[in-house]
Amino acid sequence: MKNKIILLIKAFLSVLPLTAKSQLNGIKGTVVSRIGRAPVQGAKVTLKADKERIVVTSQKGEFEITDIPLGTYQMIVEAADFQTLNLSVKVENYLKDLNFITLVSEFVVEKADEFSLSEFDTESASDVQSMPVLLSASKDVFENIAGYKFGEVRFRNR
Repeated sequence: MKNKIILLIKAFLSVLPLTAKSQLNGIKGTVVSRIGRAPVQGAKVTLKADKERIVVTSQKGEFEITDIPLGTYQMIVEAADFQTLNLSVKVENYLKDLNFITLVSEFVVEKADEFSLSEFDTESASDVQSMPVLLSASKDVFENIAGYKFGEVRFRNR
């Protein structure tokens, strides 16, 4: 009976470190770009509090920071050709998954729709004047309707 109790205590003590290790507190996530959700490799993730913890994302854009004391931290994500992202993160008694952290490209790409008037669209001066004006900037009541331009001729003064 005594041997069974000692064996049971040893088994319990040997399992205790495994259960303590499974309760990691920290954060993990994946850093992706806004365009196409492509993973950002080599992004620097900094967790600031009393001291800094810095990790670099993997080839898949994943990172994990564990064994962090509970509390609220400032997280900074930096990568080449992307704008720096600042987040406030609360670390609790478990490994918090932040899922996708989206970075915006530093270079703004603007695509304008091509618009051109062919010669046959405006063959005469009257054709140009009869083209509808969209959302004119005038504060005139007659010109405030989108898609059609009213004139004073249509209204009779009383």
